Amino acid sequence: MSSNVVQRRFPLRMSMSSADQNYDWPTNPPSLRHILYFQAIPIELADLLEVSSHRDTLSLSFAPSDCMTTSGTKNCTEACLRPRSLFQLENFKTCVLIASAALLVQNKTYSVDTFDAATVETIESFLVPNLTNFNAVGVLTNVTSCITQSCTSSNLGDCATSVRDINKLHILASNLVAVATRLSSYCAMAKKEINSDIAGPGLVVAYLLQVGFAVVFHLCLKFTTTWTRKIFYLSSCFQGRRGREETRKRGKLVQSNLAASRFGAAVVSSLVEFQEVQIYFVGSIQIATLISFSPDNPNTGSVNSYSYGGALLNSVTITSLSITSLSCILLIQRSLQRVGMHWWYPFITMTVTYVLALVIFAVQGDLMPSVEGLWDRFDSDSQLTLCGSNPSPMTYCRPPYALSFIRDAGSVYAVCFAGSLVWLGLFVDQVASTANSTTKKLPSSLQRWLRGPREGKWGRGFDTLRCKLGKWKKSKTGTWVSKLYSILISLAVFWMVCGYITSLRPVVARVDIGDTSGWSFGQLIALVVWIPTLVKHVYYNIFGIEGGFEERIAANYTISRDDDPKKPATSTEDRRVPRATTYPLLSVGAHGTAGVGEANESGAESVDENMHRTW
Repeated sequence: MSSNVVQRRFPLRMSMSSADQNYDWPTNPPSLRHILYFQAIPIELADLLEVSSHRDTLSLSFAPSDCMTTSGTKNCTEACLRPRSLFQLENFKTCVLIASAALLVQNKTYSVDTFDAATVETIESFLVPNLTNFNAVGVLTNVTSCITQSCTSSNLGDCATSVRDINKLHILASNLVAVATRLSSYCAMAKKEINSDIAGPGLVVAYLLQVGFAVVFHLCLKFTTTWTRKIFYLSSCFQGRRGREETRKRGKLVQSNLAASRFGAAVVSSLVEFQEVQIYFVGSIQIATLISFSPDNPNTGSVNSYSYGGALLNSVTITSLSITSLSCILLIQRSLQRVGMHWWYPFITMTVTYVLALVIFAVQGDLMPSVEGLWDRFDSDSQLTLCGSNPSPMTYCRPPYALSFIRDAGSVYAVCFAGSLVWLGLFVDQVASTANSTTKKLPSSLQRWLRGPREGKWGRGFDTLRCKLGKWKKSKTGTWVSKLYSILISLAVFWMVCGYITSLRPVVARVDIGDTSGWSFGQLIALVVWIPTLVKHVYYNIFGIEGGFEERIAANYTISRDDDPKKPATSTEDRRVPRATTYPLLSVGAHGTAGVGEANESGAESVDENMHRTW
């Protein structure tokens, strides 16, 4: 009889791995790669029970960091029996598997294969207890009691009734499947909130206002510059020849009047104001992202996180928003340059934010707070007595993959790669515009130095090349290439803005904007950053550009309207005149000087002409 019982037992073997196990967190940041997430415990327990149900050979594998005691030694017996070390990250899963295997040994289903050399070596190296008399019931009772207390006393989330009452289960080998099933639902109701410093109600509204203002200003600019004329043109296609010509002439007139109107000028001026505000808004978020989520500094980022999953959500959310929000900047920059606003200041600051976005994209896998700093904070803030004075196991619940802003990186790639096409086009346009006007604005000595080489072979060759490029640009091929590239840039910008809106949707869905308790001082400050732009736009429409700018410049300068924007530019003019439409020009002149084109009493060119600018 005794020999028959021994023959019915199946082998249980143990082995050592040379490296710690990798855990598949969403986006799998390197700092979390070796950190246990709770869902791995019921998964591996279920796998062990599945193998045992088929009476196959059981295998327990031990990683180098497993079974570490508080004294820093490897001792599975001590690590699993003491609650303080049992619920440490490096021991929790291993001890649950050891206790479950011990129950299978004690009910005479399995026996440790002491004839296997690897098993014997593992037992000696990790001081694995004798499973035939190991207190497996006590270990698993500690686990279920900890789970129950974390469900009732932790503020990291709630639990289903079956999980909350897991401590009422009798710990038997036959109940291990029920234990694994309830443990698998433990993290289902864990908090998945984003920290308010990253995407609180005020910041979410600020993001929405950014994309809203960008789209509205862009559409207004299109209507005042090109779309109105095109609408008349399309409507003329359904008319006779005479009516068609009259409709198209009327469309050009209406378009010209819109462009020259107070509203048209206010739109262009508001675009400049809005671009500056959003560049610094996005740039500050990007810099804060790089500083606050440094894995090498245990004092950064951890204060904004309540769990490893929360830290991961915060990191991925702010990374996505700090990159995709650049799409609105590129949209407005293109709009400005399309109407002839080739100012290097917004272009350079826009380029800085684009470079920061590329840096964040390159290091996004490392943008996580220090793992050690996070654990120290969890350990000091949320100790549970039944968990060995350790943090709640919910602190290492993995966020579900269903969260779209975790897995959907399409909008991020759109900004980084399609954004390169847009930036290159803007850069070429900026340089070309500067090359056409910069030489005439330089000091006379520098102009003579630049004109010098033109007297030689190099200068004649340069003039020939420029002439050929100019002819090619005006040719049919050059025109089509320019239009095609312009269309590609438009599509790229449209794709990026749509991606930004898509990345905002799940964030907005998770933030209760109407909850007044979430509106702190910081949230209100983040919201009002857009108010000056809106107020100035209203002011420009009511009082005009002159009234909006004259009080902001030095007393010896004036703002005046130029009703002839197509006149030839002087040697010192800024030629920012739109290609398709005309705009009212404002001349900025010093008090007491002659008007444009006149001479003062000394016969010198008027200061007003020198200071003339297209607004």
